[in-house]
Amino acid sequence: MRIRSLTGASWELRQSIGAPLPPNELEHYDRQAGQARSTLGESAFSTAWEEGRAMTWEQAVDYALEQDAKGE
Repeated sequence: MRIRSLTGASWELRQSIGAPLPPNELEHYDRQAGQARSTLGESAFSTAWEEGRAMTWEQAVDYALEQDAKGE
């Protein structure tokens, strides 16, 4: 669920600085999010997404580095 959490974190960061995804990237994101929802199920997807949105950017970076060190 690392990717979904980090995607939620990046989404929130982009919103907070007024830099939403460009339309062509949003289209790709929507497809990927739909696939993740199908794979994980709505509940797990939503949980990971909200965990990511609650992270500060520092927490998101630490989380990504920690997971990478674990090989996840």
